[in-house]
Amino acid sequence: MTGIGETAALVRDALDLDAGTVDVRGTVVRIKGHGLSIKWRPKSKNGFRTPDLPSWAVTMLRTRAAADPDPGAATRSSARRRWAASGIR
Repeated sequence: MTGIGETAALVRDALDLDAGTVDVRGTVVRIKGHGLSIKWRPKSKNGFRTPDLPSWAVTMLRTRAAADPDPGAATRSSARRRWAASGIR
């Protein structure tokens, strides 16, 4: 990963824990008057890549996936509440 925006834009189906890789597919950008949004197109074809994950990250992600087998169950509004409570702007 090269940026926090790419990390924030990760989705679960981009992870291949068996191979220990992640597909970088987009980045989070701030759009004036709109807020945060995922930009799915990189600036260049080099923006799409599949870096290796460190072994500790694979272990942590496997543990989290086992604890939350249905990540789509969370609603957008609950995600907004968690984001607002985090204090991150």
